[in-house]
Amino acid sequence: MARCKTCNLDMTQADSCTVDTVRIDGVVCTRDTTYYNEGERCHDCNIKNGDGHVHHMQCSVERCPKCSNQFISCGHL
Repeated sequence: MARCKTCNLDMTQADSCTVDTVRIDGVVCTRDTTYYNEGERCHDCNIKNGDGHVHHMQCSVERCPKCSNQFISCGHL
């Protein structure tokens, strides 16, 4: 079982992370809900695609809400 460090849910079972905003440079930003393989679960954090589901924190697929680069490596996380 792999638990999200942010929402503490089991990533093999949860459809989405429950934390949908982050604070970047003092501004509250809405987290990324996009996944590009229609109808599939995310290959990294296992979220269900669509319906506004949010990637689990530190997922390699999530894009930064500020700069649109990979969130885990852009420096805004």
